[in-house]
Amino acid sequence: MTKPKYRRLTYDDRRVIENMCKAKKTQSEIANAIGVSQSTISRELSRNRVESVYANVFAIIAQA
Repeated sequence: MTKPKYRRLTYDDRRVIENMCKAKKTQSEIANAIGVSQSTISRELSRNRVESVYANVFAIIAQA
């Protein structure tokens, strides 16, 4: 069996995303900080934004 080429974002990853978004960092900078692709960050932000603000709480609820 082959190992998946992806990993799920953890609670800590999502906290980093939230904090870096508040600091106005780019998606590329966020991706480099947590070691994932920029497209992963893009998808995470599009799924969990409310009124143009990243809402970490929705991601955590969905993960549970």
